[in-house]
Amino acid sequence: ENRLLARDTLFHALKEKNHIAGAAIIALDALVKYHAFSRKKIADEAFVLASSNSVSDSVKTPALQIAAKYNHPKALKLAKQILSISQPSTTNNQYYVNIKMSAIATIGSKGNSNDIKLLEPYRKTPDVRLRTAAKAAINKLKKK
Repeated sequence: ENRLLARDTLFHALKEKNHIAGAAIIALDALVKYHAFSRKKIADEAFVLASSNSVSDSVKTPALQIAAKYNHPKALKLAKQILSISQPSTTNNQYYVNIKMSAIATIGSKGNSNDIKLLEPYRKTPDVRLRTAAKAAINKLKKK
């Protein structure tokens, strides 16, 4: 069947460790509604990408979101590590901001009120993208 061929092709593309892997994990997420696609396998593959040192932040960003979406048990820990690496205003690199936003969103959806302190520096950063993401995540955590 065509879906099985597509699935196998997309899983193979994850091994490319470049923008192709990012597109493949997004495509797998879009196709998860079909029975041939396992949420757990997609979460596992997304986590491998998100935690890899050999892929760019442009691949890690959607991969972290997808790992969290499908409840990978280590997604929250990885998001916290990403935020702990450096201060919010260390660089203005677009990909750096994107992966930080992804980590903030993951903490907002998977964390608890104890994680608010980790998000506070981002709520006060001059970068409006990080500030907006942090405010939304903190509001989510306060409602839990």
